[in-house]
Amino acid sequence: MTPEIHSKSSLSANQAKDINIVDIKFEHRRKPLGIGTDQPRLSWIIKTDRQNWLQAAYQVELRDLEDNVLEMSPQIHSTESIMVPWPFEPLQSRQEVALRVKVWGQDGSNSEWSDPVTLEIGLLDVNDWEARFIGVSWDEEMTEPQPSPLLRREFTLRTGLRKARLYASALGLYELKINGKKVGEQVFSPGWTSYRHRLHYQTYDITPLLDEGKNAIAATLGEGWYLGRIGLDGGRRAIWGDKLGLLVQLELHYDDGVIVKILTDQNWRCIRGPIVMSSIYDGETYDARVEQPGWLLPNFDDSEWSPVTLVDYDLANLRAPEGPPIRRIETIAPVEVLTSPSGKTILDF
Repeated sequence: MTPEIHSKSSLSANQAKDINIVDIKFEHRRKPLGIGTDQPRLSWIIKTDRQNWLQAAYQVELRDLEDNVLEMSPQIHSTESIMVPWPFEPLQSRQEVALRVKVWGQDGSNSEWSDPVTLEIGLLDVNDWEARFIGVSWDEEMTEPQPSPLLRREFTLRTGLRKARLYASALGLYELKINGKKVGEQVFSPGWTSYRHRLHYQTYDITPLLDEGKNAIAATLGEGWYLGRIGLDGGRRAIWGDKLGLLVQLELHYDDGVIVKILTDQNWRCIRGPIVMSSIYDGETYDARVEQPGWLLPNFDDSEWSPVTLVDYDLANLRAPEGPPIRRIETIAPVEVLTSPSGKTILDF
């Protein structure tokens, strides 16, 4: 519901340096990159030492990244500061803007403008996707866990890169690396959903991970909830589908305005990896003899790897995440390393 808007202020201008606006968020997102709506709701926190200070109105300013004012809201009389409606015209896919907020109190005081916070919209329309899901070329056994496949391709980056955005999802779970460095901090991506109705995708700023010249992008897939065993009484496998898939759309934006897109297509290669079994319930089995040394880096010879195939999935189901990602927050070391009578190594946690 649109808040009440007054074109002329009935509040006096009594600017106070001890009233500060902090922690501006869009749709509660900690990092406002890849927001999945064209009218994101706003939230902010007001810090002041004044006793019983209450907000009476606010104003919002929208700028582009060249610091040009795009829109300025009128003074909006409202005490709300959590998930307030977007006061401007809808934004477009990939659009980047900067926003700042100013508030007035019921005592007639007002804050200075907040520091600007940048916001970037994700891919809102199915037509924004040029990539397609890809999977392995061999038959996957549905009755028992399968090795996690490795997928990769290389590309060349020329001089003058301004920014690089990577949009990714998977049927199953994925972990991406660029030149051997992990993309993002989250795990178990893209998460568990009702896959026939929606599938989350993630947006990453990978500009710092790229080098001029040759680069390698590599992915490991896992069965996760999509293909792996889940449920009670022994569970079931392949509830949602029968083939793992990877979706990647990497967009390289250069200073001269050229945009180059690296997509999941039939230019990728794949092979069975050293994770020979992975399961939400049953853990992981790793065979170091199957490792592919150097496969994460450029100039790796993948000529013996298999071609990929396209995997059918309705891209109209793709959605930006609505909640926080799953992240590693603690690393636990074993308290003792033991050797069993049969010679096996046991890690006691």
